[in-house]
Amino acid sequence: MYEAAAATGVLAGVFVGRVIVDSQSILAWMRRRASPRVAGWASPRLAGWAAAAVVAVFAISLVPAAHSRLNYERHDLTLQRARTTEINLLNSVVHRLGGARILACGQPNIGIEWQSVLAWDLGTNTGVLYFSAKHEREHPHPIVNMYPHSYGWQVFPSNWTSAAQAARCRGLSYST
Repeated sequence: MYEAAAATGVLAGVFVGRVIVDSQSILAWMRRRASPRVAGWASPRLAGWAAAAVVAVFAISLVPAAHSRLNYERHDLTLQRARTTEINLLNSVVHRLGGARILACGQPNIGIEWQSVLAWDLGTNTGVLYFSAKHEREHPHPIVNMYPHSYGWQVFPSNWTSAAQAARCRGLSYST
């Protein structure tokens, strides 16, 4: 993205420079083609004002697009700050419950958009966290459900297969 923005900035700069530089040659061309009465008012100062007017029209035409982009980025920044808060809450949940304890209880069941974040917090790779509902139906095993809410996270184990498994998962239910 930075390269594309830099290239666009360079092209805009070249355009403005060409308008300023070419205004003199356009003015000279107008003097040669125009009648003597019209050629008298075509001065270098007029060429400068014409170049400034063209650049101003170009800049003013970009105002609506810049305003729209600014509004979009503000909205996106608000959403990203909310996501960061949710990521920090997930991190606090993992630290409070203990990553090893979560993995010992069962396989985490978390949305795909959160798997890389949880893998980072647990100190593992995302392959360990892959959860398939179809595989779970065919081969039931203990799972730790982790769901985001507007107020944080809800964590609860399910599908215990034995009393020992239930004992390992005792106290793992948590809600922020």
